[in-house]
Amino acid sequence: MPKLIELCRLIFDEPMLRNIRKYTVEEVSRQTGDQTWDVALFEQVMFIRLVAARDVIVEHNFPVVSLWGKQRGCAMLSQTAPRDKFFEIMIYLRFEDRKAKESFA
Repeated sequence: MPKLIELCRLIFDEPMLRNIRKYTVEEVSRQTGDQTWDVALFEQVMFIRLVAARDVIVEHNFPVVSLWGKQRGCAMLSQTAPRDKFFEIMIYLRFEDRKAKESFA
C-alpha cells in the first residue's frame, strides 16, 4: 500500500483535496438538503486509494459492492472503509465547483 499512498500524493496535493472535499460536501447539500453531511480528508484519500487498489487487486469489472463480501471480498478493503460511506463518497464526489460551472452555461 505505500506505493498507493505515494501515488495519491503525486496526483492530489492537500489544497486540491480540500477543494474536492468542499465541492463534494456542497453536492451532498445540493442533492439531499443535508447540511450536516461531511467527509474527512483521510476518508477522501482512503476512497481514492481503495479505487486504485481495487483495480490492482481484482479484475476491473469486479462489482464494487462485492469487495465487502465474505466469499470474494478483500479483507484489507473491507476493513479500511465502511461500505456505506464508500458509496456515499462515490455518488457525490465532485472535482469542480458545480455552481461556477452552471453560471457559465
